Amino acid sequence: MEEHELRKLEHQKQLMSLEDKLKAEMDKHHLRLEKDLETQRNNFAAKMKKLIKKHQAAVEKEAELMSSEEKKFQQRIQAEQKKELNSLLKSQRRECKLRKEQLKEELNENKSTPRKEKQEWLSSQKQNIQHFQEEEKTNLLQHQKWYLELQCRRLKRKLLLGSHNLEQDLLKEELNKRQAQKDLEHAMLLRQHESTQELEFRHLNTVQKMRCELMRLQHQAELTDQLERNKRRERELRRKHVMQARQQPKSLKHVRVKPKEKQTQNLAILTEQYDHNINEMLSTRAPHLDEAQEAECQALKTQLQQELELLTELQSKIKMQAEAQHAQELRELKRRVSLRKALLKQQIDKEISTFQNECSERIRSLLECRAKEMKAFNFESEGLGFRNDLSNLAPEAFSHSSPGAPHRGHPIGGLPQAWGHPVQGGSPAMQITLLSQCMGYPEVAVCEFTIAFRL
Repeated sequence: MEEHELRKLEHQKQLMSLEDKLKAEMDKHHLRLEKDLETQRNNFAAKMKKLIKKHQAAVEKEAELMSSEEKKFQQRIQAEQKKELNSLLKSQRRECKLRKEQLKEELNENKSTPRKEKQEWLSSQKQNIQHFQEEEKTNLLQHQKWYLELQCRRLKRKLLLGSHNLEQDLLKEELNKRQAQKDLEHAMLLRQHESTQELEFRHLNTVQKMRCELMRLQHQAELTDQLERNKRRERELRRKHVMQARQQPKSLKHVRVKPKEKQTQNLAILTEQYDHNINEMLSTRAPHLDEAQEAECQALKTQLQQELELLTELQSKIKMQAEAQHAQELRELKRRVSLRKALLKQQIDKEISTFQNECSERIRSLLECRAKEMKAFNFESEGLGFRNDLSNLAPEAFSHSSPGAPHRGHPIGGLPQAWGHPVQGGSPAMQITLLSQCMGYPEVAVCEFTIAFRL
């Protein structure tokens, strides 16, 4: 029993050592997964920070370009208007000179008219000519001013629409980038779950396999010890019977008494001969047994057989309990893994829903900001008297092919393209569609923004 207990303690020690080793491996595995996830998130954050900084620089550059475009456009129109004014003044001087010559000829033809009256009439005609030219000049200046303001308002509106489209493109790029990052992070979480699950099942199998092997060794040792014990007890009983049947071996009856100096040597010889005779009798079934001895042998065999059967039954029960325990451990591990995966999917779905709401809010905020800017611009234009001149313009009026127009890389005044797209061959994409009335866009009544979320 002491050997059995020591053996059990040794087996428990080996099993605990294996469990500690596997636990250390699992802790190392979790630490590596956390480090990989943290590294990926940090890389994403760095890339997103770089992207935001790039977008800010693009917006600032766009504002500078708009200001420069406006100034150049205004200077170009003013230069053309200055040429037009100079041409008018030159034409007026030429016409004035010709008109004066005509007036003089008319005066020379009417010789009967008094000189003073001629002078007064000539002065009056000159004033009329001058007044007409001043009025013509004033009308031209007023028209040029109105035309300059109109063209500047048109350009400003076109630039404002281009700026809005740029903001839309930047937001589209940012949201698609963040969506791609979310997809990669969720894919990593699922891969980590699968790797952890695989490692957990492998560890459980290793522990159960070692437990079964130690149990097999324990049962084999117990059975071997029991069989040896049975043989030993049978051998002791046969020795007892032999001792009872023959209290003294025949060889001792014929021994002659010898001198004391030879007794020690003879005793050793007799002892050796006695052991040899006993072993010979034990090695073969002696026919010298009585009924009592036969009954005692049968009782011992029955007892030993019962003890062996009891040990076998106990070992079988222990094995069944171990198998039931292993099955329960496997079911419990499957339950934990399934629950952990369900919680992970719930977390992913929650993050997707949160991101979708954030995207909708960002798009809604962008539309509202654009609408407010266009409303303020239209209100200002109406105050300057340009309501119909601006709102009734056809989309071609905002074409980038017109002189001085900035190149955006996309049309102005058209429907924005769909944002994002599902991956081909992947699962069906969830889509958020936000329809909003675009105030300030007469040529576009409704803008539709669609963001595809890949699962």
